[in-house]
Amino acid sequence: MTCHPVADDPRYTVDLEHCGYETPRHVVRFCGDWVGQMTSRKGAELLAQASHEKRRQAFAAMLADLEKV
Repeated sequence: MTCHPVADDPRYTVDLEHCGYETPRHVVRFCGDWVGQMTSRKGAELLAQASHEKRRQAFAAMLADLEKV
């Protein structure tokens, strides 16, 4: 079952997928693109949240740079 681990960004999903390991892994995707995989759903949710925070910080930094121009 697909879940959306980032409350304010439904573009992130976590779902069980076969991805080259003996057993399915919890795969994190952003807009359908691979972010990573974890053995536990909780780990995948944390990965999605960390990815979201990193993207948010990068966007804020880009906006700050644009304001300097």
